Amino acid sequence: MIGKNFSLLFFLKKPKNYLSGYRPIYMRITVEGQSKEMATSRKCDLKLWDQKSERAYGKGELIKELNNHLATLKVKVFEARLSLIENNKPVSAESIKNLLVGRVEKSKLVLEVFKYHNEQLATLVGSDYSPETLRRYKISFGHTLSFIKWKYDLEDFTINKLNYEFLTDYVFWLKSIRKCNHNTTMKYIRNFRKIGNGCIRSGWLILIKYFSFYEL
Repeated sequence: MIGKNFSLLFFLKKPKNYLSGYRPIYMRITVEGQSKEMATSRKCDLKLWDQKSERAYGKGELIKELNNHLATLKVKVFEARLSLIENNKPVSAESIKNLLVGRVEKSKLVLEVFKYHNEQLATLVGSDYSPETLRRYKISFGHTLSFIKWKYDLEDFTINKLNYEFLTDYVFWLKSIRKCNHNTTMKYIRNFRKIGNGCIRSGWLILIKYFSFYEL
């Protein structure tokens, strides 16, 4: 067990039509009950495998090399998990596996997601939403775009970098630069929170507390 909701297990996987001899060694990464398995590129004779220690036993050089390889893989799993945490990215069995194999997902962008939300909303005007709702979200999108340009001098902003400072400065900008009153400001913040909460549900953002700061 590596952590409360995070575990790593090395085990011998039984191949199809297996009778005896060597089996491939796999590792199973589990986070919050969701697991991913990866081959370790090593095999071990069933008679030499100790599942309790998750290592092969013996004194030969081949056994030593095998166990060192597994120990190195364990360190890499720890490092991948720590990297995700330090870079404020969602930690899952899938994200750890992707990092280990060098498959890095492109970070989502705030305005990119906001624009997609508005495009979907537009197709539902007349059934689930009113034209006024669409107009309000379009204005909110424009405000968010202008704020990011004013605050960061960027054309868009990485979602996993959203934090408390972003929201409080956005409130300040709406009130001081856009001259919105408090109630209007909170309406725009609620619109933005919907985008943020959608990112949380999609696993692109884990800082839930920042989007719970302003009560609806």
